[in-house]
Amino acid sequence: NPADRRCFSYARQRAVARFRENIHAAQLLRIAALHRQIVTKMVSRNFSEDPSLVRRMTEIVEEQINELELELTSAYQNARDRQWHISETKYFSLFENASEAILSFRPGEGQIIEANMQAERLLGRSRGEILRLKFIEMFPAEHREQAQWLVSQTGGSANIRLEDMAVRRADGMLVPISLSCNWVHVEGAAVAQAIMRDVTQLRQMQRELQSYAEQLEERVASRTKELQISEDRYRTLFLQEQQRAQHLSLINSVQQCA
Repeated sequence: NPADRRCFSYARQRAVARFRENIHAAQLLRIAALHRQIVTKMVSRNFSEDPSLVRRMTEIVEEQINELELELTSAYQNARDRQWHISETKYFSLFENASEAILSFRPGEGQIIEANMQAERLLGRSRGEILRLKFIEMFPAEHREQAQWLVSQTGGSANIRLEDMAVRRADGMLVPISLSCNWVHVEGAAVAQAIMRDVTQLRQMQRELQSYAEQLEERVASRTKELQISEDRYRTLFLQEQQRAQHLSLINSVQQCA
């Protein structure tokens, strides 16, 4: 019946439209299955006297419902793929354009599996070179014990922060860093993500402030010493003048008695 086909076509269009309005596809598929049962029962009850008609209408219902389910499934998969692509693009953009160097490595073995652009700049290496390194190989000897301890931590560890660390660039230069590490699960496997912040400027500012503080202390000490010397000199002059006044007073007294 053309009217039945138009009815099912409209229902399919409405179902797809509702799905695009963020109605969960699983719910719509359950509704489609329920419609199949209801319509099949209605056909059987109303046209039970004509088995061939019941069979034909049942086939039409099955055909239309199957088309609806396929369309909903396709729409759901497409929407899921789009959401996944959006999430992946957003994550990659945030990861790649982060202001800090970010490295991902496998806990236990320490093999680096991911690095962003800032990590390339920090280490002075290409991404391909970084991905061939173990995590501890980036650190000088005095920091490798801490790096190895970090690699040995499991995915259940909380966020860990290490200060006063340094990494070695490809040219041999040491760069002071502040490092924080957390663990995430990707497809059932733990992945460690280390965020490294170059603190060269911060350390330089701290050294300058320390130098200024030391200079200020030296100036204060020098000025205090000068003031102490001046005070001692004035005290000596005062005592000398006091003694001279006493002598003059004694001489005057002797002269008056004579």
